[in-house]
Amino acid sequence: CGGLPDHAPAGWKVSTPAEYEGYIANFCRAIVEDLSKAMGKKITLKFEQTNWATVVLDTQSGRIDLAGGLSVTEERKKALDMPGHAYSLADAIIYRKGYPVYKTWAEYNKPEVRSANTTGTSTEKTSQELLPKAQQLSFKQRPELILAIQSGRADISVSAYVAALSALKEGGAIFGGMVVPT
Repeated sequence: CGGLPDHAPAGWKVSTPAEYEGYIANFCRAIVEDLSKAMGKKITLKFEQTNWATVVLDTQSGRIDLAGGLSVTEERKKALDMPGHAYSLADAIIYRKGYPVYKTWAEYNKPEVRSANTTGTSTEKTSQELLPKAQQLSFKQRPELILAIQSGRADISVSAYVAALSALKEGGAIFGGMVVPT
């Protein structure tokens, strides 16, 4: 199963025999348990570290067999066997302290807006589609994105609602807050 080392609440690496925690790790554990029961034999779960930029390639190459937490997109359906949506989350914007808060995507869609996102994610694609005039900054891992906002290199980040709440908790004083634009 693909393990994300630093993307709470989806997944994070822990220093215990469990290796990873979060809803993706729990998804993998549940699938392996159900498969073990259905097949009448024990299947051992092994995590392999991945990230949003390489998870599709890691699955295609056989490096990992399961990848949870992926948004179903037409591009991904062409590359992977995806069962469909398990749930849907609203997209939110987290913004740096002191940055103006707007109510609509159109108000954020300006050339002076710097949107930081994690490479290869559906929220990066959302940012590119809904904010085509904004400067798009792409980072391999979420900690880099948070540092970009903290240092003032970025103003906002598009994120799934639950991940935005987690980022606010992690980032504390870095962020001014979050908004779900219309």
